[in-house]
Amino acid sequence: MKKIIYAIILSGLIIGCEKNDFELTENADEYFFLRNDGADMPVWVRGNTLSKTFVLVLHGGPGSGAIGSESEITSNITLTEKYAMVYWDQRSSGISQGHYRNEEINADQYVEDLEKLIVLIKNKYGNDISLFLYGGSWGGYLGFAYLVKDNNQENIKGWIDESGAHNFSLVGNAERRNLIKYANEFILKNINTDSWQEILDWCNTHDTIATSDNFVTINKYAIEATDLITDSIAPIDNDQQEILQLLLFGPLSSQQSSVNQVQIANSPLIKNILQLNLSSQLSKVTIPVLITGGKYDLIVPNEVIYEAYNCVGSEDKEIIIFNESGHAPSATQPGEFSTAIINFIEKFR
Repeated sequence: MKKIIYAIILSGLIIGCEKNDFELTENADEYFFLRNDGADMPVWVRGNTLSKTFVLVLHGGPGSGAIGSESEITSNITLTEKYAMVYWDQRSSGISQGHYRNEEINADQYVEDLEKLIVLIKNKYGNDISLFLYGGSWGGYLGFAYLVKDNNQENIKGWIDESGAHNFSLVGNAERRNLIKYANEFILKNINTDSWQEILDWCNTHDTIATSDNFVTINKYAIEATDLITDSIAPIDNDQQEILQLLLFGPLSSQQSSVNQVQIANSPLIKNILQLNLSSQLSKVTIPVLITGGKYDLIVPNEVIYEAYNCVGSEDKEIIIFNESGHAPSATQPGEFSTAIINFIEKFR
């Protein structure tokens, strides 16, 4: 990595580094930090900054991190040849650090962090860059929450939603309905009967997903069920060797990631997860939108992403369902996924 720079955001001002520190290049490798409200959040910019087209990745979780888990997915590596990919580990996620109160781990704070990051990126690379947001799962909620606030859409050329969760109550209850359907199908076929029966029994004793504990449990079962239908899903394609290099010689830290996972699990963000519902506000989104999902996604079922597609107010909107994918088409069908992203960006940048 060529440069490590600390950038401090304070009252909307950037302190600690001059504007346009980074030379625009076809092969950028620049690592810096966003510091906001007690959190030190790493940002890694890779790829073709000379294109002046930037794709800001909003990772899932919450808590997963983008550096490593997102940056080494084959589809994203392909995108770095054409664009600058911005990988950001959100507060209490991945390898981010800091000193702040547990109460500050909430959805509004994450949106504020994203607002400050976009100010920082435009300060470093120019206000004339074309900036696209790309979020998956939890990152889908965060992207929509940013876009429906104030005039934030004016900063963004387009929004790419991969299996995004804009309404967590809908997600949990759609997971339950999907799991009941799949469990009955596989039990009838006598395939993994014990595992499916456990899932079915839990779903049948919970008519609705009404508490955060219910949501965490149904989400766990959805992840387990995904492993039971792998014959329908293409294998994940990413660069494991590069991830190992990042662990051994780069910034990745499994210990810090574990600390953040525990912090997230006990935060207001998770305890209030079912209150996060943007369905009624999606009509405010009028910039170009590409919504994608996997046919076999049990974690954010297609019912959820179709609602997002139907509710957004954009005249330029498209939905693509990848037929050999579950929750992460970018990882299981990287060629088709990166082609769809490139086609979208080229149309609107």
